[in-house]
Amino acid sequence: MVTLKNSLQAAGTKALAPALAGQDGLRGLSLRRLYPVWFTQAAKFVLVGILNTAVDVGLYLVLTRWFGVFARWRVVAKGISYGAGILNSFYWNRSWTFKMRAGVAAFVAFVAANLMAMAINAGVMYLSLNRVGLPEGPALALATGTAFVWNFTICKWFVFRKRSRRKGYN
Repeated sequence: MVTLKNSLQAAGTKALAPALAGQDGLRGLSLRRLYPVWFTQAAKFVLVGILNTAVDVGLYLVLTRWFGVFARWRVVAKGISYGAGILNSFYWNRSWTFKMRAGVAAFVAFVAANLMAMAINAGVMYLSLNRVGLPEGPALALATGTAFVWNFTICKWFVFRKRSRRKGYN
């Protein structure tokens, strides 16, 4: 009798066979087994980025529309809302995306990485529009994608990397 596990192994999908070996054929199947850790982290990083944008834009609108003093100080309001987005990003990426304990040094590195990502985003946008001559949509997508790759890589491998607890192993 040919089982699902044997069929999968015969088809060359040995990596999935142990996950599908349960009674109903799907027990033990999890995203951790199907996708590498970095892929799941990247997806979470994107979701946190969407939430950060909502925090940034939402707080900006509240400050400039509901509080009269900020109606004349829109740049200050934007600085406050962007800062709130960075705080939100640090919290969720630390606790949910990368599941790390992080202190002041990690926060400073995180802010520096985000400022560099903002510079990369603006630089790629400028080059795409003014040097390469791309239309606005593709230029925006390229700038956003480039900044995302930078930011995710720096956060994963430097800001939120797992450090050894033994001395001499960092």
